Amino acid sequence: MAERAYSARELLEMEYGSSRNLLTPHRVAIGKLDRTSAYELSAGEGIEPGSRLYGVSVVRLVNRKTERDYEESCAFSTLAAANAHIEELRSARGALQRCRRAWSRTAQQLELVS
Repeated sequence: MAERAYSARELLEMEYGSSRNLLTPHRVAIGKLDRTSAYELSAGEGIEPGSRLYGVSVVRLVNRKTERDYEESCAFSTLAAANAHIEELRSARGALQRCRRAWSRTAQQLELVS
C-alpha cells in the first residue's frame, strides 16, 4: 500500500513540532521538494549590524518517520541565494524522479522481452 502524502506543514511539524530556529526564527515560506521532502525558508538578524540571515531547513520522510537532511539544509546571507538553493533542490529531485520513472519503464520493457 502506498504511503499517504503529507503536506509540507505536516512534515515540518512532525520533525520540529512548534520549535523555531534560534538564528532564523521568522518563517518566510514552506513547500514540498517532492512527495516525501519539505523545506522551510526562514530569516533572522545576521551577525553584522543591520544584516540578515536566511536559512533553508530540509526534512524528509523515511520509513514513516521524518529526519533532518543536514546535507541539504544551509544558511545564506541573501534571500536570492536561499531561493536559488531551493530551486536547485527542486530541480535535482525532479531530475531524480524522471530518472527513476525512465528506469522503471525500461525495467518493465525488459521483463516483457524476456
